[in-house]
Amino acid sequence: MAWTLTDDLGDYLAAAAGFLRSRPVQHTIQLSAVETLRARGASAFGETAPLFGWWRSGTGEITAALLHTPPYPVCPGSPRKRMTRRSSRPPGPG
Repeated sequence: MAWTLTDDLGDYLAAAAGFLRSRPVQHTIQLSAVETLRARGASAFGETAPLFGWWRSGTGEITAALLHTPPYPVCPGSPRKRMTRRSSRPPGPG
């Protein structure tokens, strides 16, 4: 049970695309942002590289995902309640 963070869009999609697509209405922002990044590249939203992450449960299932495209705030791909249960923010890289 831990967050995995990456700046690699391909890794993010390999891990979290199924989770995001399983609830397209709830994840509209994340799915749209991912398509923009795929079409326009990592600098689509600004000079700072995006950060991607996903949460695996104890069973290995992905139950949350996040996307940070500065200068915009972190966009959780799960109910905020789940994000804030352990922390008000996901962990930083490193």
